[in-house]
Amino acid sequence: MKSLISKYLVLFTLVLFFGCGKDEIVNIETTIPKGVSYTKATIGGTLKVDNNTKILSAGVCWSLSDMPSITDNKIDSVRKSCTYYFEITHLEPGKTYYNRAYVTTPYTTYYGSIREFKTKGVAERVVLDIEENTYNTIVIGTQTWMVQNLKTSKYQNGDNITYVPSNTYWANSNYGAWCNYENTNSNSTKYGRLYNWFAIQDPRKIAPEGWRISTESDWQTLIDYLGGEAICGGKLKDQSISYWLQPNVGATNESGFTARAGGNRTSTGIYQNVATSAMFWALNSFDTDSSFAYTLNNSSTEIIKTVFSNKAGLSVRCIKE
Repeated sequence: MKSLISKYLVLFTLVLFFGCGKDEIVNIETTIPKGVSYTKATIGGTLKVDNNTKILSAGVCWSLSDMPSITDNKIDSVRKSCTYYFEITHLEPGKTYYNRAYVTTPYTTYYGSIREFKTKGVAERVVLDIEENTYNTIVIGTQTWMVQNLKTSKYQNGDNITYVPSNTYWANSNYGAWCNYENTNSNSTKYGRLYNWFAIQDPRKIAPEGWRISTESDWQTLIDYLGGEAICGGKLKDQSISYWLQPNVGATNESGFTARAGGNRTSTGIYQNVATSAMFWALNSFDTDSSFAYTLNNSSTEIIKTVFSNKAGLSVRCIKE
């Protein structure tokens, strides 16, 4: 008799367990992807469940395959009925992705419909930084350089580089910092941003993946290829009167480097030399407090190797690794 009762109890428990699973009322739908860029997109879902359904997790999954699941890339943080969105990052440019919303209960995982989106493609000889700023590139001799000055405000891992508009804080900084010339946003579009030495040597790296900050050796290779210090500057300078005060002596830009006179910020925080000088950090120290840079002027065809305080703000050009 005991054996028979035990069998009935086991049978009742199993029916009740699977019965709860079958009685779950779940409505999960995938929203239309939006905000699609080179490496990012916003995807989400709308979830509706009855009060008796326990949600273990709900979110989105995505993949390059046409049947994404929770074994692929996923984000979840939802535990109630709602419409939700997540920004996903580190996608590949020019690729078609598939995504769908999902919800997991104690019994199973339910999926919404599959949607697809295609990230923006990057043109040949264009590179992206972590913030999706775009840079044209140019081959000069055996080297590949960016044609624009760096303007990221983040390290390669996504951490923020500290923005320091204040002269006082700039003068006292011993950490990576950036600014726009005269704290004006439009100057970052024209000239890129200015960085102190601590930013360019930070191990988190400010150059895009596959690129690095140019060194003394890189600059010397460039100088030698273009005929030496006395004439190299003219071959590097943009000819446009929008970026250089006239006369921009000897400017031909025959190299395609397109150097613009973005000026600098002194170690005390003062802005100077915009439209007359371009100063570029090299990733080499002179001593414990100062490092090397290369300067172009509107009054000369020369390129001059210079030394600046590590607290100075200069332009940055990257070179392909």
